Amino acid sequence: MTQIKLILRQKNGQFKTFIQEFIPYRKRLEYIKLEADLLSKYENVDDGVKPDEDAKRLSLQEMQVDFVASLFEDKSVTKNAILDGLDSENIGGTTLLGLILLMIL
Repeated sequence: MTQIKLILRQKNGQFKTFIQEFIPYRKRLEYIKLEADLLSKYENVDDGVKPDEDAKRLSLQEMQVDFVASLFEDKSVTKNAILDGLDSENIGGTTLLGLILLMIL
């Protein structure tokens, strides 16, 4: 069984650990569709117009944060809670969000 753990800094400076014990297979399918829809939006551009790679990367990361928040039954795990509570050193390379996505994909 897949278990994911997310440690977020709270507004009071304390860290809180969120654990989700079960991720349904449906969430995997949901992610694949979300990613495909988002990427196709950037691939279907007029001939000769180069897609905006920065906008694509930003949209993908925002979608991933939304998706990871949706994996948790605890409603205090939100997109904003992740964006405000995840250390910026975890962003880039192998990220915490990337590891979570890897576990369910």
